Amino acid sequence: MNQAQALTDNQTAARAALLLADPPPDIFEPVVAVTQGFARGRAMAAGEGSGELHLIEPPPDIVEPVVAVSQGAAAVRAMGGGEGRPAGEWCLADPPPDVVENVQVVAQTATAAALGDEVAPDVPLFLKEADYAEELADAPDPERAAETPATAPLSNEEIYRIIREVALADSGEELYWAVATDRDFAAGPAAERRQFGLCFGLVLFTQESGRLGSVLRLMRRRDPDAFKLVFGADADALVETTNAATPPERLRPVGGEPLWGENWVGRFRRAGEVPAFQAAQNEEIIEGQFRPMLRVAAGLGLTTDRCLAMVYDRVVTRGLGGGLRWVVQAAGPLRTAQQRTHALRTLGFDNVAQFQTSASLTPASGVFDVKTHAALAGALRRQGDSTLPSADESARRLYGAATQPARWRLRRLLDSNAFTDVAYDLGN
Repeated sequence: MNQAQALTDNQTAARAALLLADPPPDIFEPVVAVTQGFARGRAMAAGEGSGELHLIEPPPDIVEPVVAVSQGAAAVRAMGGGEGRPAGEWCLADPPPDVVENVQVVAQTATAAALGDEVAPDVPLFLKEADYAEELADAPDPERAAETPATAPLSNEEIYRIIREVALADSGEELYWAVATDRDFAAGPAAERRQFGLCFGLVLFTQESGRLGSVLRLMRRRDPDAFKLVFGADADALVETTNAATPPERLRPVGGEPLWGENWVGRFRRAGEVPAFQAAQNEEIIEGQFRPMLRVAAGLGLTTDRCLAMVYDRVVTRGLGGGLRWVVQAAGPLRTAQQRTHALRTLGFDNVAQFQTSASLTPASGVFDVKTHAALAGALRRQGDSTLPSADESARRLYGAATQPARWRLRRLLDSNAFTDVAYDLGN
């Protein structure tokens, strides 16, 4: 072997030695020392391996707390023996019932809130639909049939049928003699609490609003003798107080006792059983609440029995003015200034006051109020050139805008089998 070849062989051997060499101990040892912690230090100090690196099993004091936390008290009892298990033997304990129950309640509540009271489907949500297609194609967009013109007359019998279904949420099976006292309303949130006084009858006419006073006036007119017999010596004072000018005056005691007191509640329950007084309640409902709301309902296209029930439900729980304002805000189609201006110009009007005069809305103030909104939408609907929500779409808007308990009340009406969804001719 010559000198050059020997040099080359030495270089090759050196490279191989560099490639195959173990990492220097001073680099490797600190890493293992950090990983193994004090357990390795104790093992090396005891002469186990004399400095030789090896893996130490995890110490028991780490394992025990982990299992104790996971299994809780059940696992501790199992380890301590009893129930046929040797002491110290590890086993999987069943989760405590109180933990499982809490988790289920939270999950169900979250699901209900996310789905908006709807029930989750039984099929996987990732399934593609049967008419899945990537091609847009040139198939014609299907037309929807125009709404059938309303032809059914709205008689008092039909009105009562609608009212009775709404009133189930208020008077239930008690009907005309149902009573809710002021104490019943005190259970609500303090921020929403309001003194309504005595609420009485089929849809719980309120004392504070004056609606109860109006009913009592009709009851006395229909049968004065029966009215005197039921309400006693303070009968006239009762009518006078409940028809006073202001809410505080209407809420004053009569005969030294508030109307939600025991004696007055008993008298009102007896009054609800008198046929003449039941007829007075029907008159107040139909002429004082239901008919006054029809013009607004018709303008918004809410003309079916189901839709009218939903509108009346808002009147029952929010009052005539408050209920109709809520309905128009939820289902009115003319939301923006641009939409309202365009609607006026489409119908040939320069301003709101001009339209109000044409529609016989008084006063013609020029303010775009609830009645004007409904009347303008109704005029567009009759013209036929504008696309407006159907009755079903408007009903869904009402439900979508509601919160509990109004949402529950409207959902019950949406699902009720008491309606035929017939559209009425409201004469608008």
